[in-house]
Amino acid sequence: MPILLYGQEACPLNKSDLNSFDFTVSIGFFMKLFRTSDMKVMGAFNFVLPSVQIVKRRDKFVKI
Repeated sequence: MPILLYGQEACPLNKSDLNSFDFTVSIGFFMKLFRTSDMKVMGAFNFVLPSVQIVKRRDKFVKI
């Protein structure tokens, strides 16, 4: 996950870019890895979607 987020705090991303990251992780990773369409699996691992992580990282980057 860190390699996916690396440098994203410095790049301007629009809503569709953030949705693409979320889709890649939720569908491409969790649903295929655990062979389930139940999104509660992500909650069981306390996983935060990339769109939320990128916003937090960007705010931290801009603050410094």
